Amino acid sequence: MSHFINSFAHVLDLLFNFIQLVVIASVVVSWVNADPYNPIVRMINGITEPIYRPIRKYTGRITGSIDLSPFVVILIVVFLQRGLIPLLVELSKDMATTSGVSGGIGGMTGDPTDGQAADQLNRDVY
Repeated sequence: MSHFINSFAHVLDLLFNFIQLVVIASVVVSWVNADPYNPIVRMINGITEPIYRPIRKYTGRITGSIDLSPFVVILIVVFLQRGLIPLLVELSKDMATTSGVSGGIGGMTGDPTDGQAADQLNRDVY
């Protein structure tokens, strides 16, 4: 189970990175006034608009003509990435340690001294 949680944390991290990349791309597309019928622009808008829509309900009245929804999405994603991912990795490490199963994070054993390696991994990756 610890391997599943660890893998899930890494996939979630990749998803958060992808969302950040697409949000930044949508901001750039809105600045350069790209052709709305371009397939890449349509894909970017198709991914980001459903994410922006609920946030615009609250930020639209506050900011007027400036759209802060991409900024809010990035803040939410970074908050989740900095809070949720390390929590899942730590949970995975704890489950591997308490169950005595080897191979927690990056081939670590269930040895409690491997916590130092996991801390180093968290500093390097997250």
